[in-house]
Amino acid sequence: MSHFDPELKSALDRQSEGVRVVTDLAERAIARDRSNRRRELGAAVLGAGLVLAVAVPVAVGSLNRDPATTIPAGPTQSQSTTGRTTEAPPSRTASTAPTPTSIPTIRATGAPGAASLRPASGPVTGTTAVGYLVDGTYHQGTTTIRLPEELRTTDYVARLGDGVLVSGPDGHTVVGADGRKRAVIASSQQRPRVGDDGAHVLAGDADGNLVYADSSGKPIASLKPRSTSDAGYSPAGLVGTTAYAARPGTGRSIAWDVETGTVRSLEGELSLVNAPSGLGLSFVGGDAGGDGSKSCQMLVDLATGREIWRLCGPLQMLGFSDDGQYLLANGHVDGFRDWTFGSLVVVRAADGVVVLQAGGPEMGADEIVDARLGADQQLTVQVWNGTRRNLQRCGLDGTCEVVGASRPLPNPDVPDGPGPYVVADN
Repeated sequence: MSHFDPELKSALDRQSEGVRVVTDLAERAIARDRSNRRRELGAAVLGAGLVLAVAVPVAVGSLNRDPATTIPAGPTQSQSTTGRTTEAPPSRTASTAPTPTSIPTIRATGAPGAASLRPASGPVTGTTAVGYLVDGTYHQGTTTIRLPEELRTTDYVARLGDGVLVSGPDGHTVVGADGRKRAVIASSQQRPRVGDDGAHVLAGDADGNLVYADSSGKPIASLKPRSTSDAGYSPAGLVGTTAYAARPGTGRSIAWDVETGTVRSLEGELSLVNAPSGLGLSFVGGDAGGDGSKSCQMLVDLATGREIWRLCGPLQMLGFSDDGQYLLANGHVDGFRDWTFGSLVVVRAADGVVVLQAGGPEMGADEIVDARLGADQQLTVQVWNGTRRNLQRCGLDGTCEVVGASRPLPNPDVPDGPGPYVVADN
């Protein structure tokens, strides 16, 4: 996963590295960025804690779906002879979400008995199966891939096929196992999403189009916005051959079957989806800078569109665990740290309960700046203490061991910048 800085900061960094911005797209890009920050930065502060509205008490284990399953039929479109599709307008406006049956309030410290992460110190004592980048080389198990020189300072890496996908000055670039550049998929500032098969990727380009490509970077299909005034799409993820993406600023998302070209409209702006569990997370209602009671995240069953719970509070949702059983978050609101929660929060997807927190109330004291939770329920985290960072593997009980040696920051003058390690996004 990426550094916990706000999406806008990352976007500006990429622009400064040479990403070309077309003048007549400025208005559209601004609209996309504003909505993306609302969705990715989660919810606004609600007093002292989170409010969890439970619509249907369902265990996550019962929500597993066939990866090829899509949502029920809705507004559709047909595929053109060029292989590109254009979304048809939805047949109805966004509806009001179901009224929750109960609204229990979660304490500001999380849930009773929530564990605290206890970072280890000293030399390396363990290993991690999660991929990571350090000193310009990608490591995963026995695999190592040396990146081209101009991509070695990237802040994003994901495994794709036998190589990796990294962000750089030209866009999202595929690098082969031999360390050579293969293709640039897109120049969008939006984060791409690699499918669970590791062989396909969903990305957005500078025009707001969705691009579905294979592991070599070759586009297979693309989806255009409904009109030139549309803010375009923000990729949320892949479930089999169904691509999910938000339509920023509209309160809606789409499910695009890339094989048939069919597009269905969904309520809420999806920010994340998880294939093994069939779950998605949407931003719904309000504005992160406005009325906090209307600024929430909604967990939904992608196959039925059913809302499972709605979580309102000062958390920036960052991603699912590999198996979809948990969500990772941190205590940021619209780019600003809220000290109700730490720099890492693990939320149980079944009921929205906080089970683990990390990062104290003082900035720089064992802060977590990268994290990924594998299907084995082991966290791989980059821990920041003072001017150095190391890589650790931790259990949900809070115990940790060092798996990557302590290293200085690449740029000590920018203490909140990218660290020496970049944890893989998948």
